[in-house]
Amino acid sequence: MKFPETSLTVEHLHEPQLEFAFGQPSAHPKDGLYLYGPWSKSKKTREVRIGVVGTPDGLAHFRNWARDLKKTVKVPPPGRGEKKDRLHLADFPGLEEAFGITFEPDECRALSIPFADIDQATRIINLHEAVDRVATLFIERVRKYLRNDERPVDVWLMVLPEIVFERCRPKSQRAGLPMVPGDFGKKQREKVELPLLVHTDVIDQSEEDIFFDVPDFRRRIKAEFLSIAPTQLVRETTLAPDAFLNKANFPKRKTQDRATVAWNLATGLYYKTQDRPPWRLAAVRPGVCYIGMVYKSLPQDPDGHSCCAAQMFLNEGDGVVFRVTCH
Repeated sequence: MKFPETSLTVEHLHEPQLEFAFGQPSAHPKDGLYLYGPWSKSKKTREVRIGVVGTPDGLAHFRNWARDLKKTVKVPPPGRGEKKDRLHLADFPGLEEAFGITFEPDECRALSIPFADIDQATRIINLHEAVDRVATLFIERVRKYLRNDERPVDVWLMVLPEIVFERCRPKSQRAGLPMVPGDFGKKQREKVELPLLVHTDVIDQSEEDIFFDVPDFRRRIKAEFLSIAPTQLVRETTLAPDAFLNKANFPKRKTQDRATVAWNLATGLYYKTQDRPPWRLAAVRPGVCYIGMVYKSLPQDPDGHSCCAAQMFLNEGDGVVFRVTCH
């Protein structure tokens, strides 16, 4: 990047201190949560009501992982070629210790979907229709629960077999799979334009609403559950990588270490079930808004750079992340 200035002064800004439980400061979120717990920690541990949807195997993987989440999860020793000091990694102390929340794995609302039903739906010739059919299996399973059970759920976890990730995204390649016919042609990607017939109620095209968006399982689930409850999508291979081995007896998919996975998923559970963030900026003056901005180089313009994102924080701990583009 070229700058018009003949000289450039660089000032190094230290990481701001974050505040955690008991008013204790730390510059690193994991350190603060490990040592003190969340900023808005209450005297009594908060019970989180979780619903889980998946195949029978997926539900079993979730229960095993959830039991580990309530205990300390150590960072594994460095492997071949890794540095001894990996400062970006941290042991997970347990869900209650780090975030002040808990749940009983065996008391979660567990909703099962046969793997064969998911597999069959992913094989429908039209990708839009296939994704919609798979998403509908999960959506209708939850809606059936809501019609028949009054026990509330704070967050729904969708435990996904690998075939959902492989076959239910835009441009998914399903070559070599025995396909099954659906209601739409293989190449149809848009709703058929029949304005005269639709406006006169001669034909119902509501089923073609699946073509209004890209065929993406995640987008479909997130949109549908906006009126139900927060969701968390997780792959079975993330929860139990050692249960999916290749011919050489190694995990088929390389995942993050279990401590990092625990940190990531536990943080998601906290944000989606609690009203206050787990930390806030320390020593923030009342009535003052602090804004952090992120800049990037423009790949097509070596002489330019732009602000691509920003965060706003208040002394109450509330924060807003917004995306901007300015030169």
